[in-house]
Amino acid sequence: MISAVTSQYQTGPGAAARGNPDASAKERAANRGDAVDLSEAARKHIDEAAPPPIRTELVQRVRAELAAGTYLTNEKIGIAAERLRDALHSA
Repeated sequence: MISAVTSQYQTGPGAAARGNPDASAKERAANRGDAVDLSEAARKHIDEAAPPPIRTELVQRVRAELAAGTYLTNEKIGIAAERLRDALHSA
């Protein structure tokens, strides 16, 4: 989650306008740091859209099979070809 942090010790260009109640709204808006306020619905959507966890055991097994030259088998190639054919025919 992103949040804005303010401090009474702000420095840099426009620092005086940030904490100055007499500065115009336009000056304050132009000089404050970037901030994003996400709604609860947006946060929920982001959480739901998160990628699934990495299956470490599977990754290690596939890497080992690739290194040993045993990953690609005629059976796996046949399954992949069937899935590709099915996908092309259903599109």
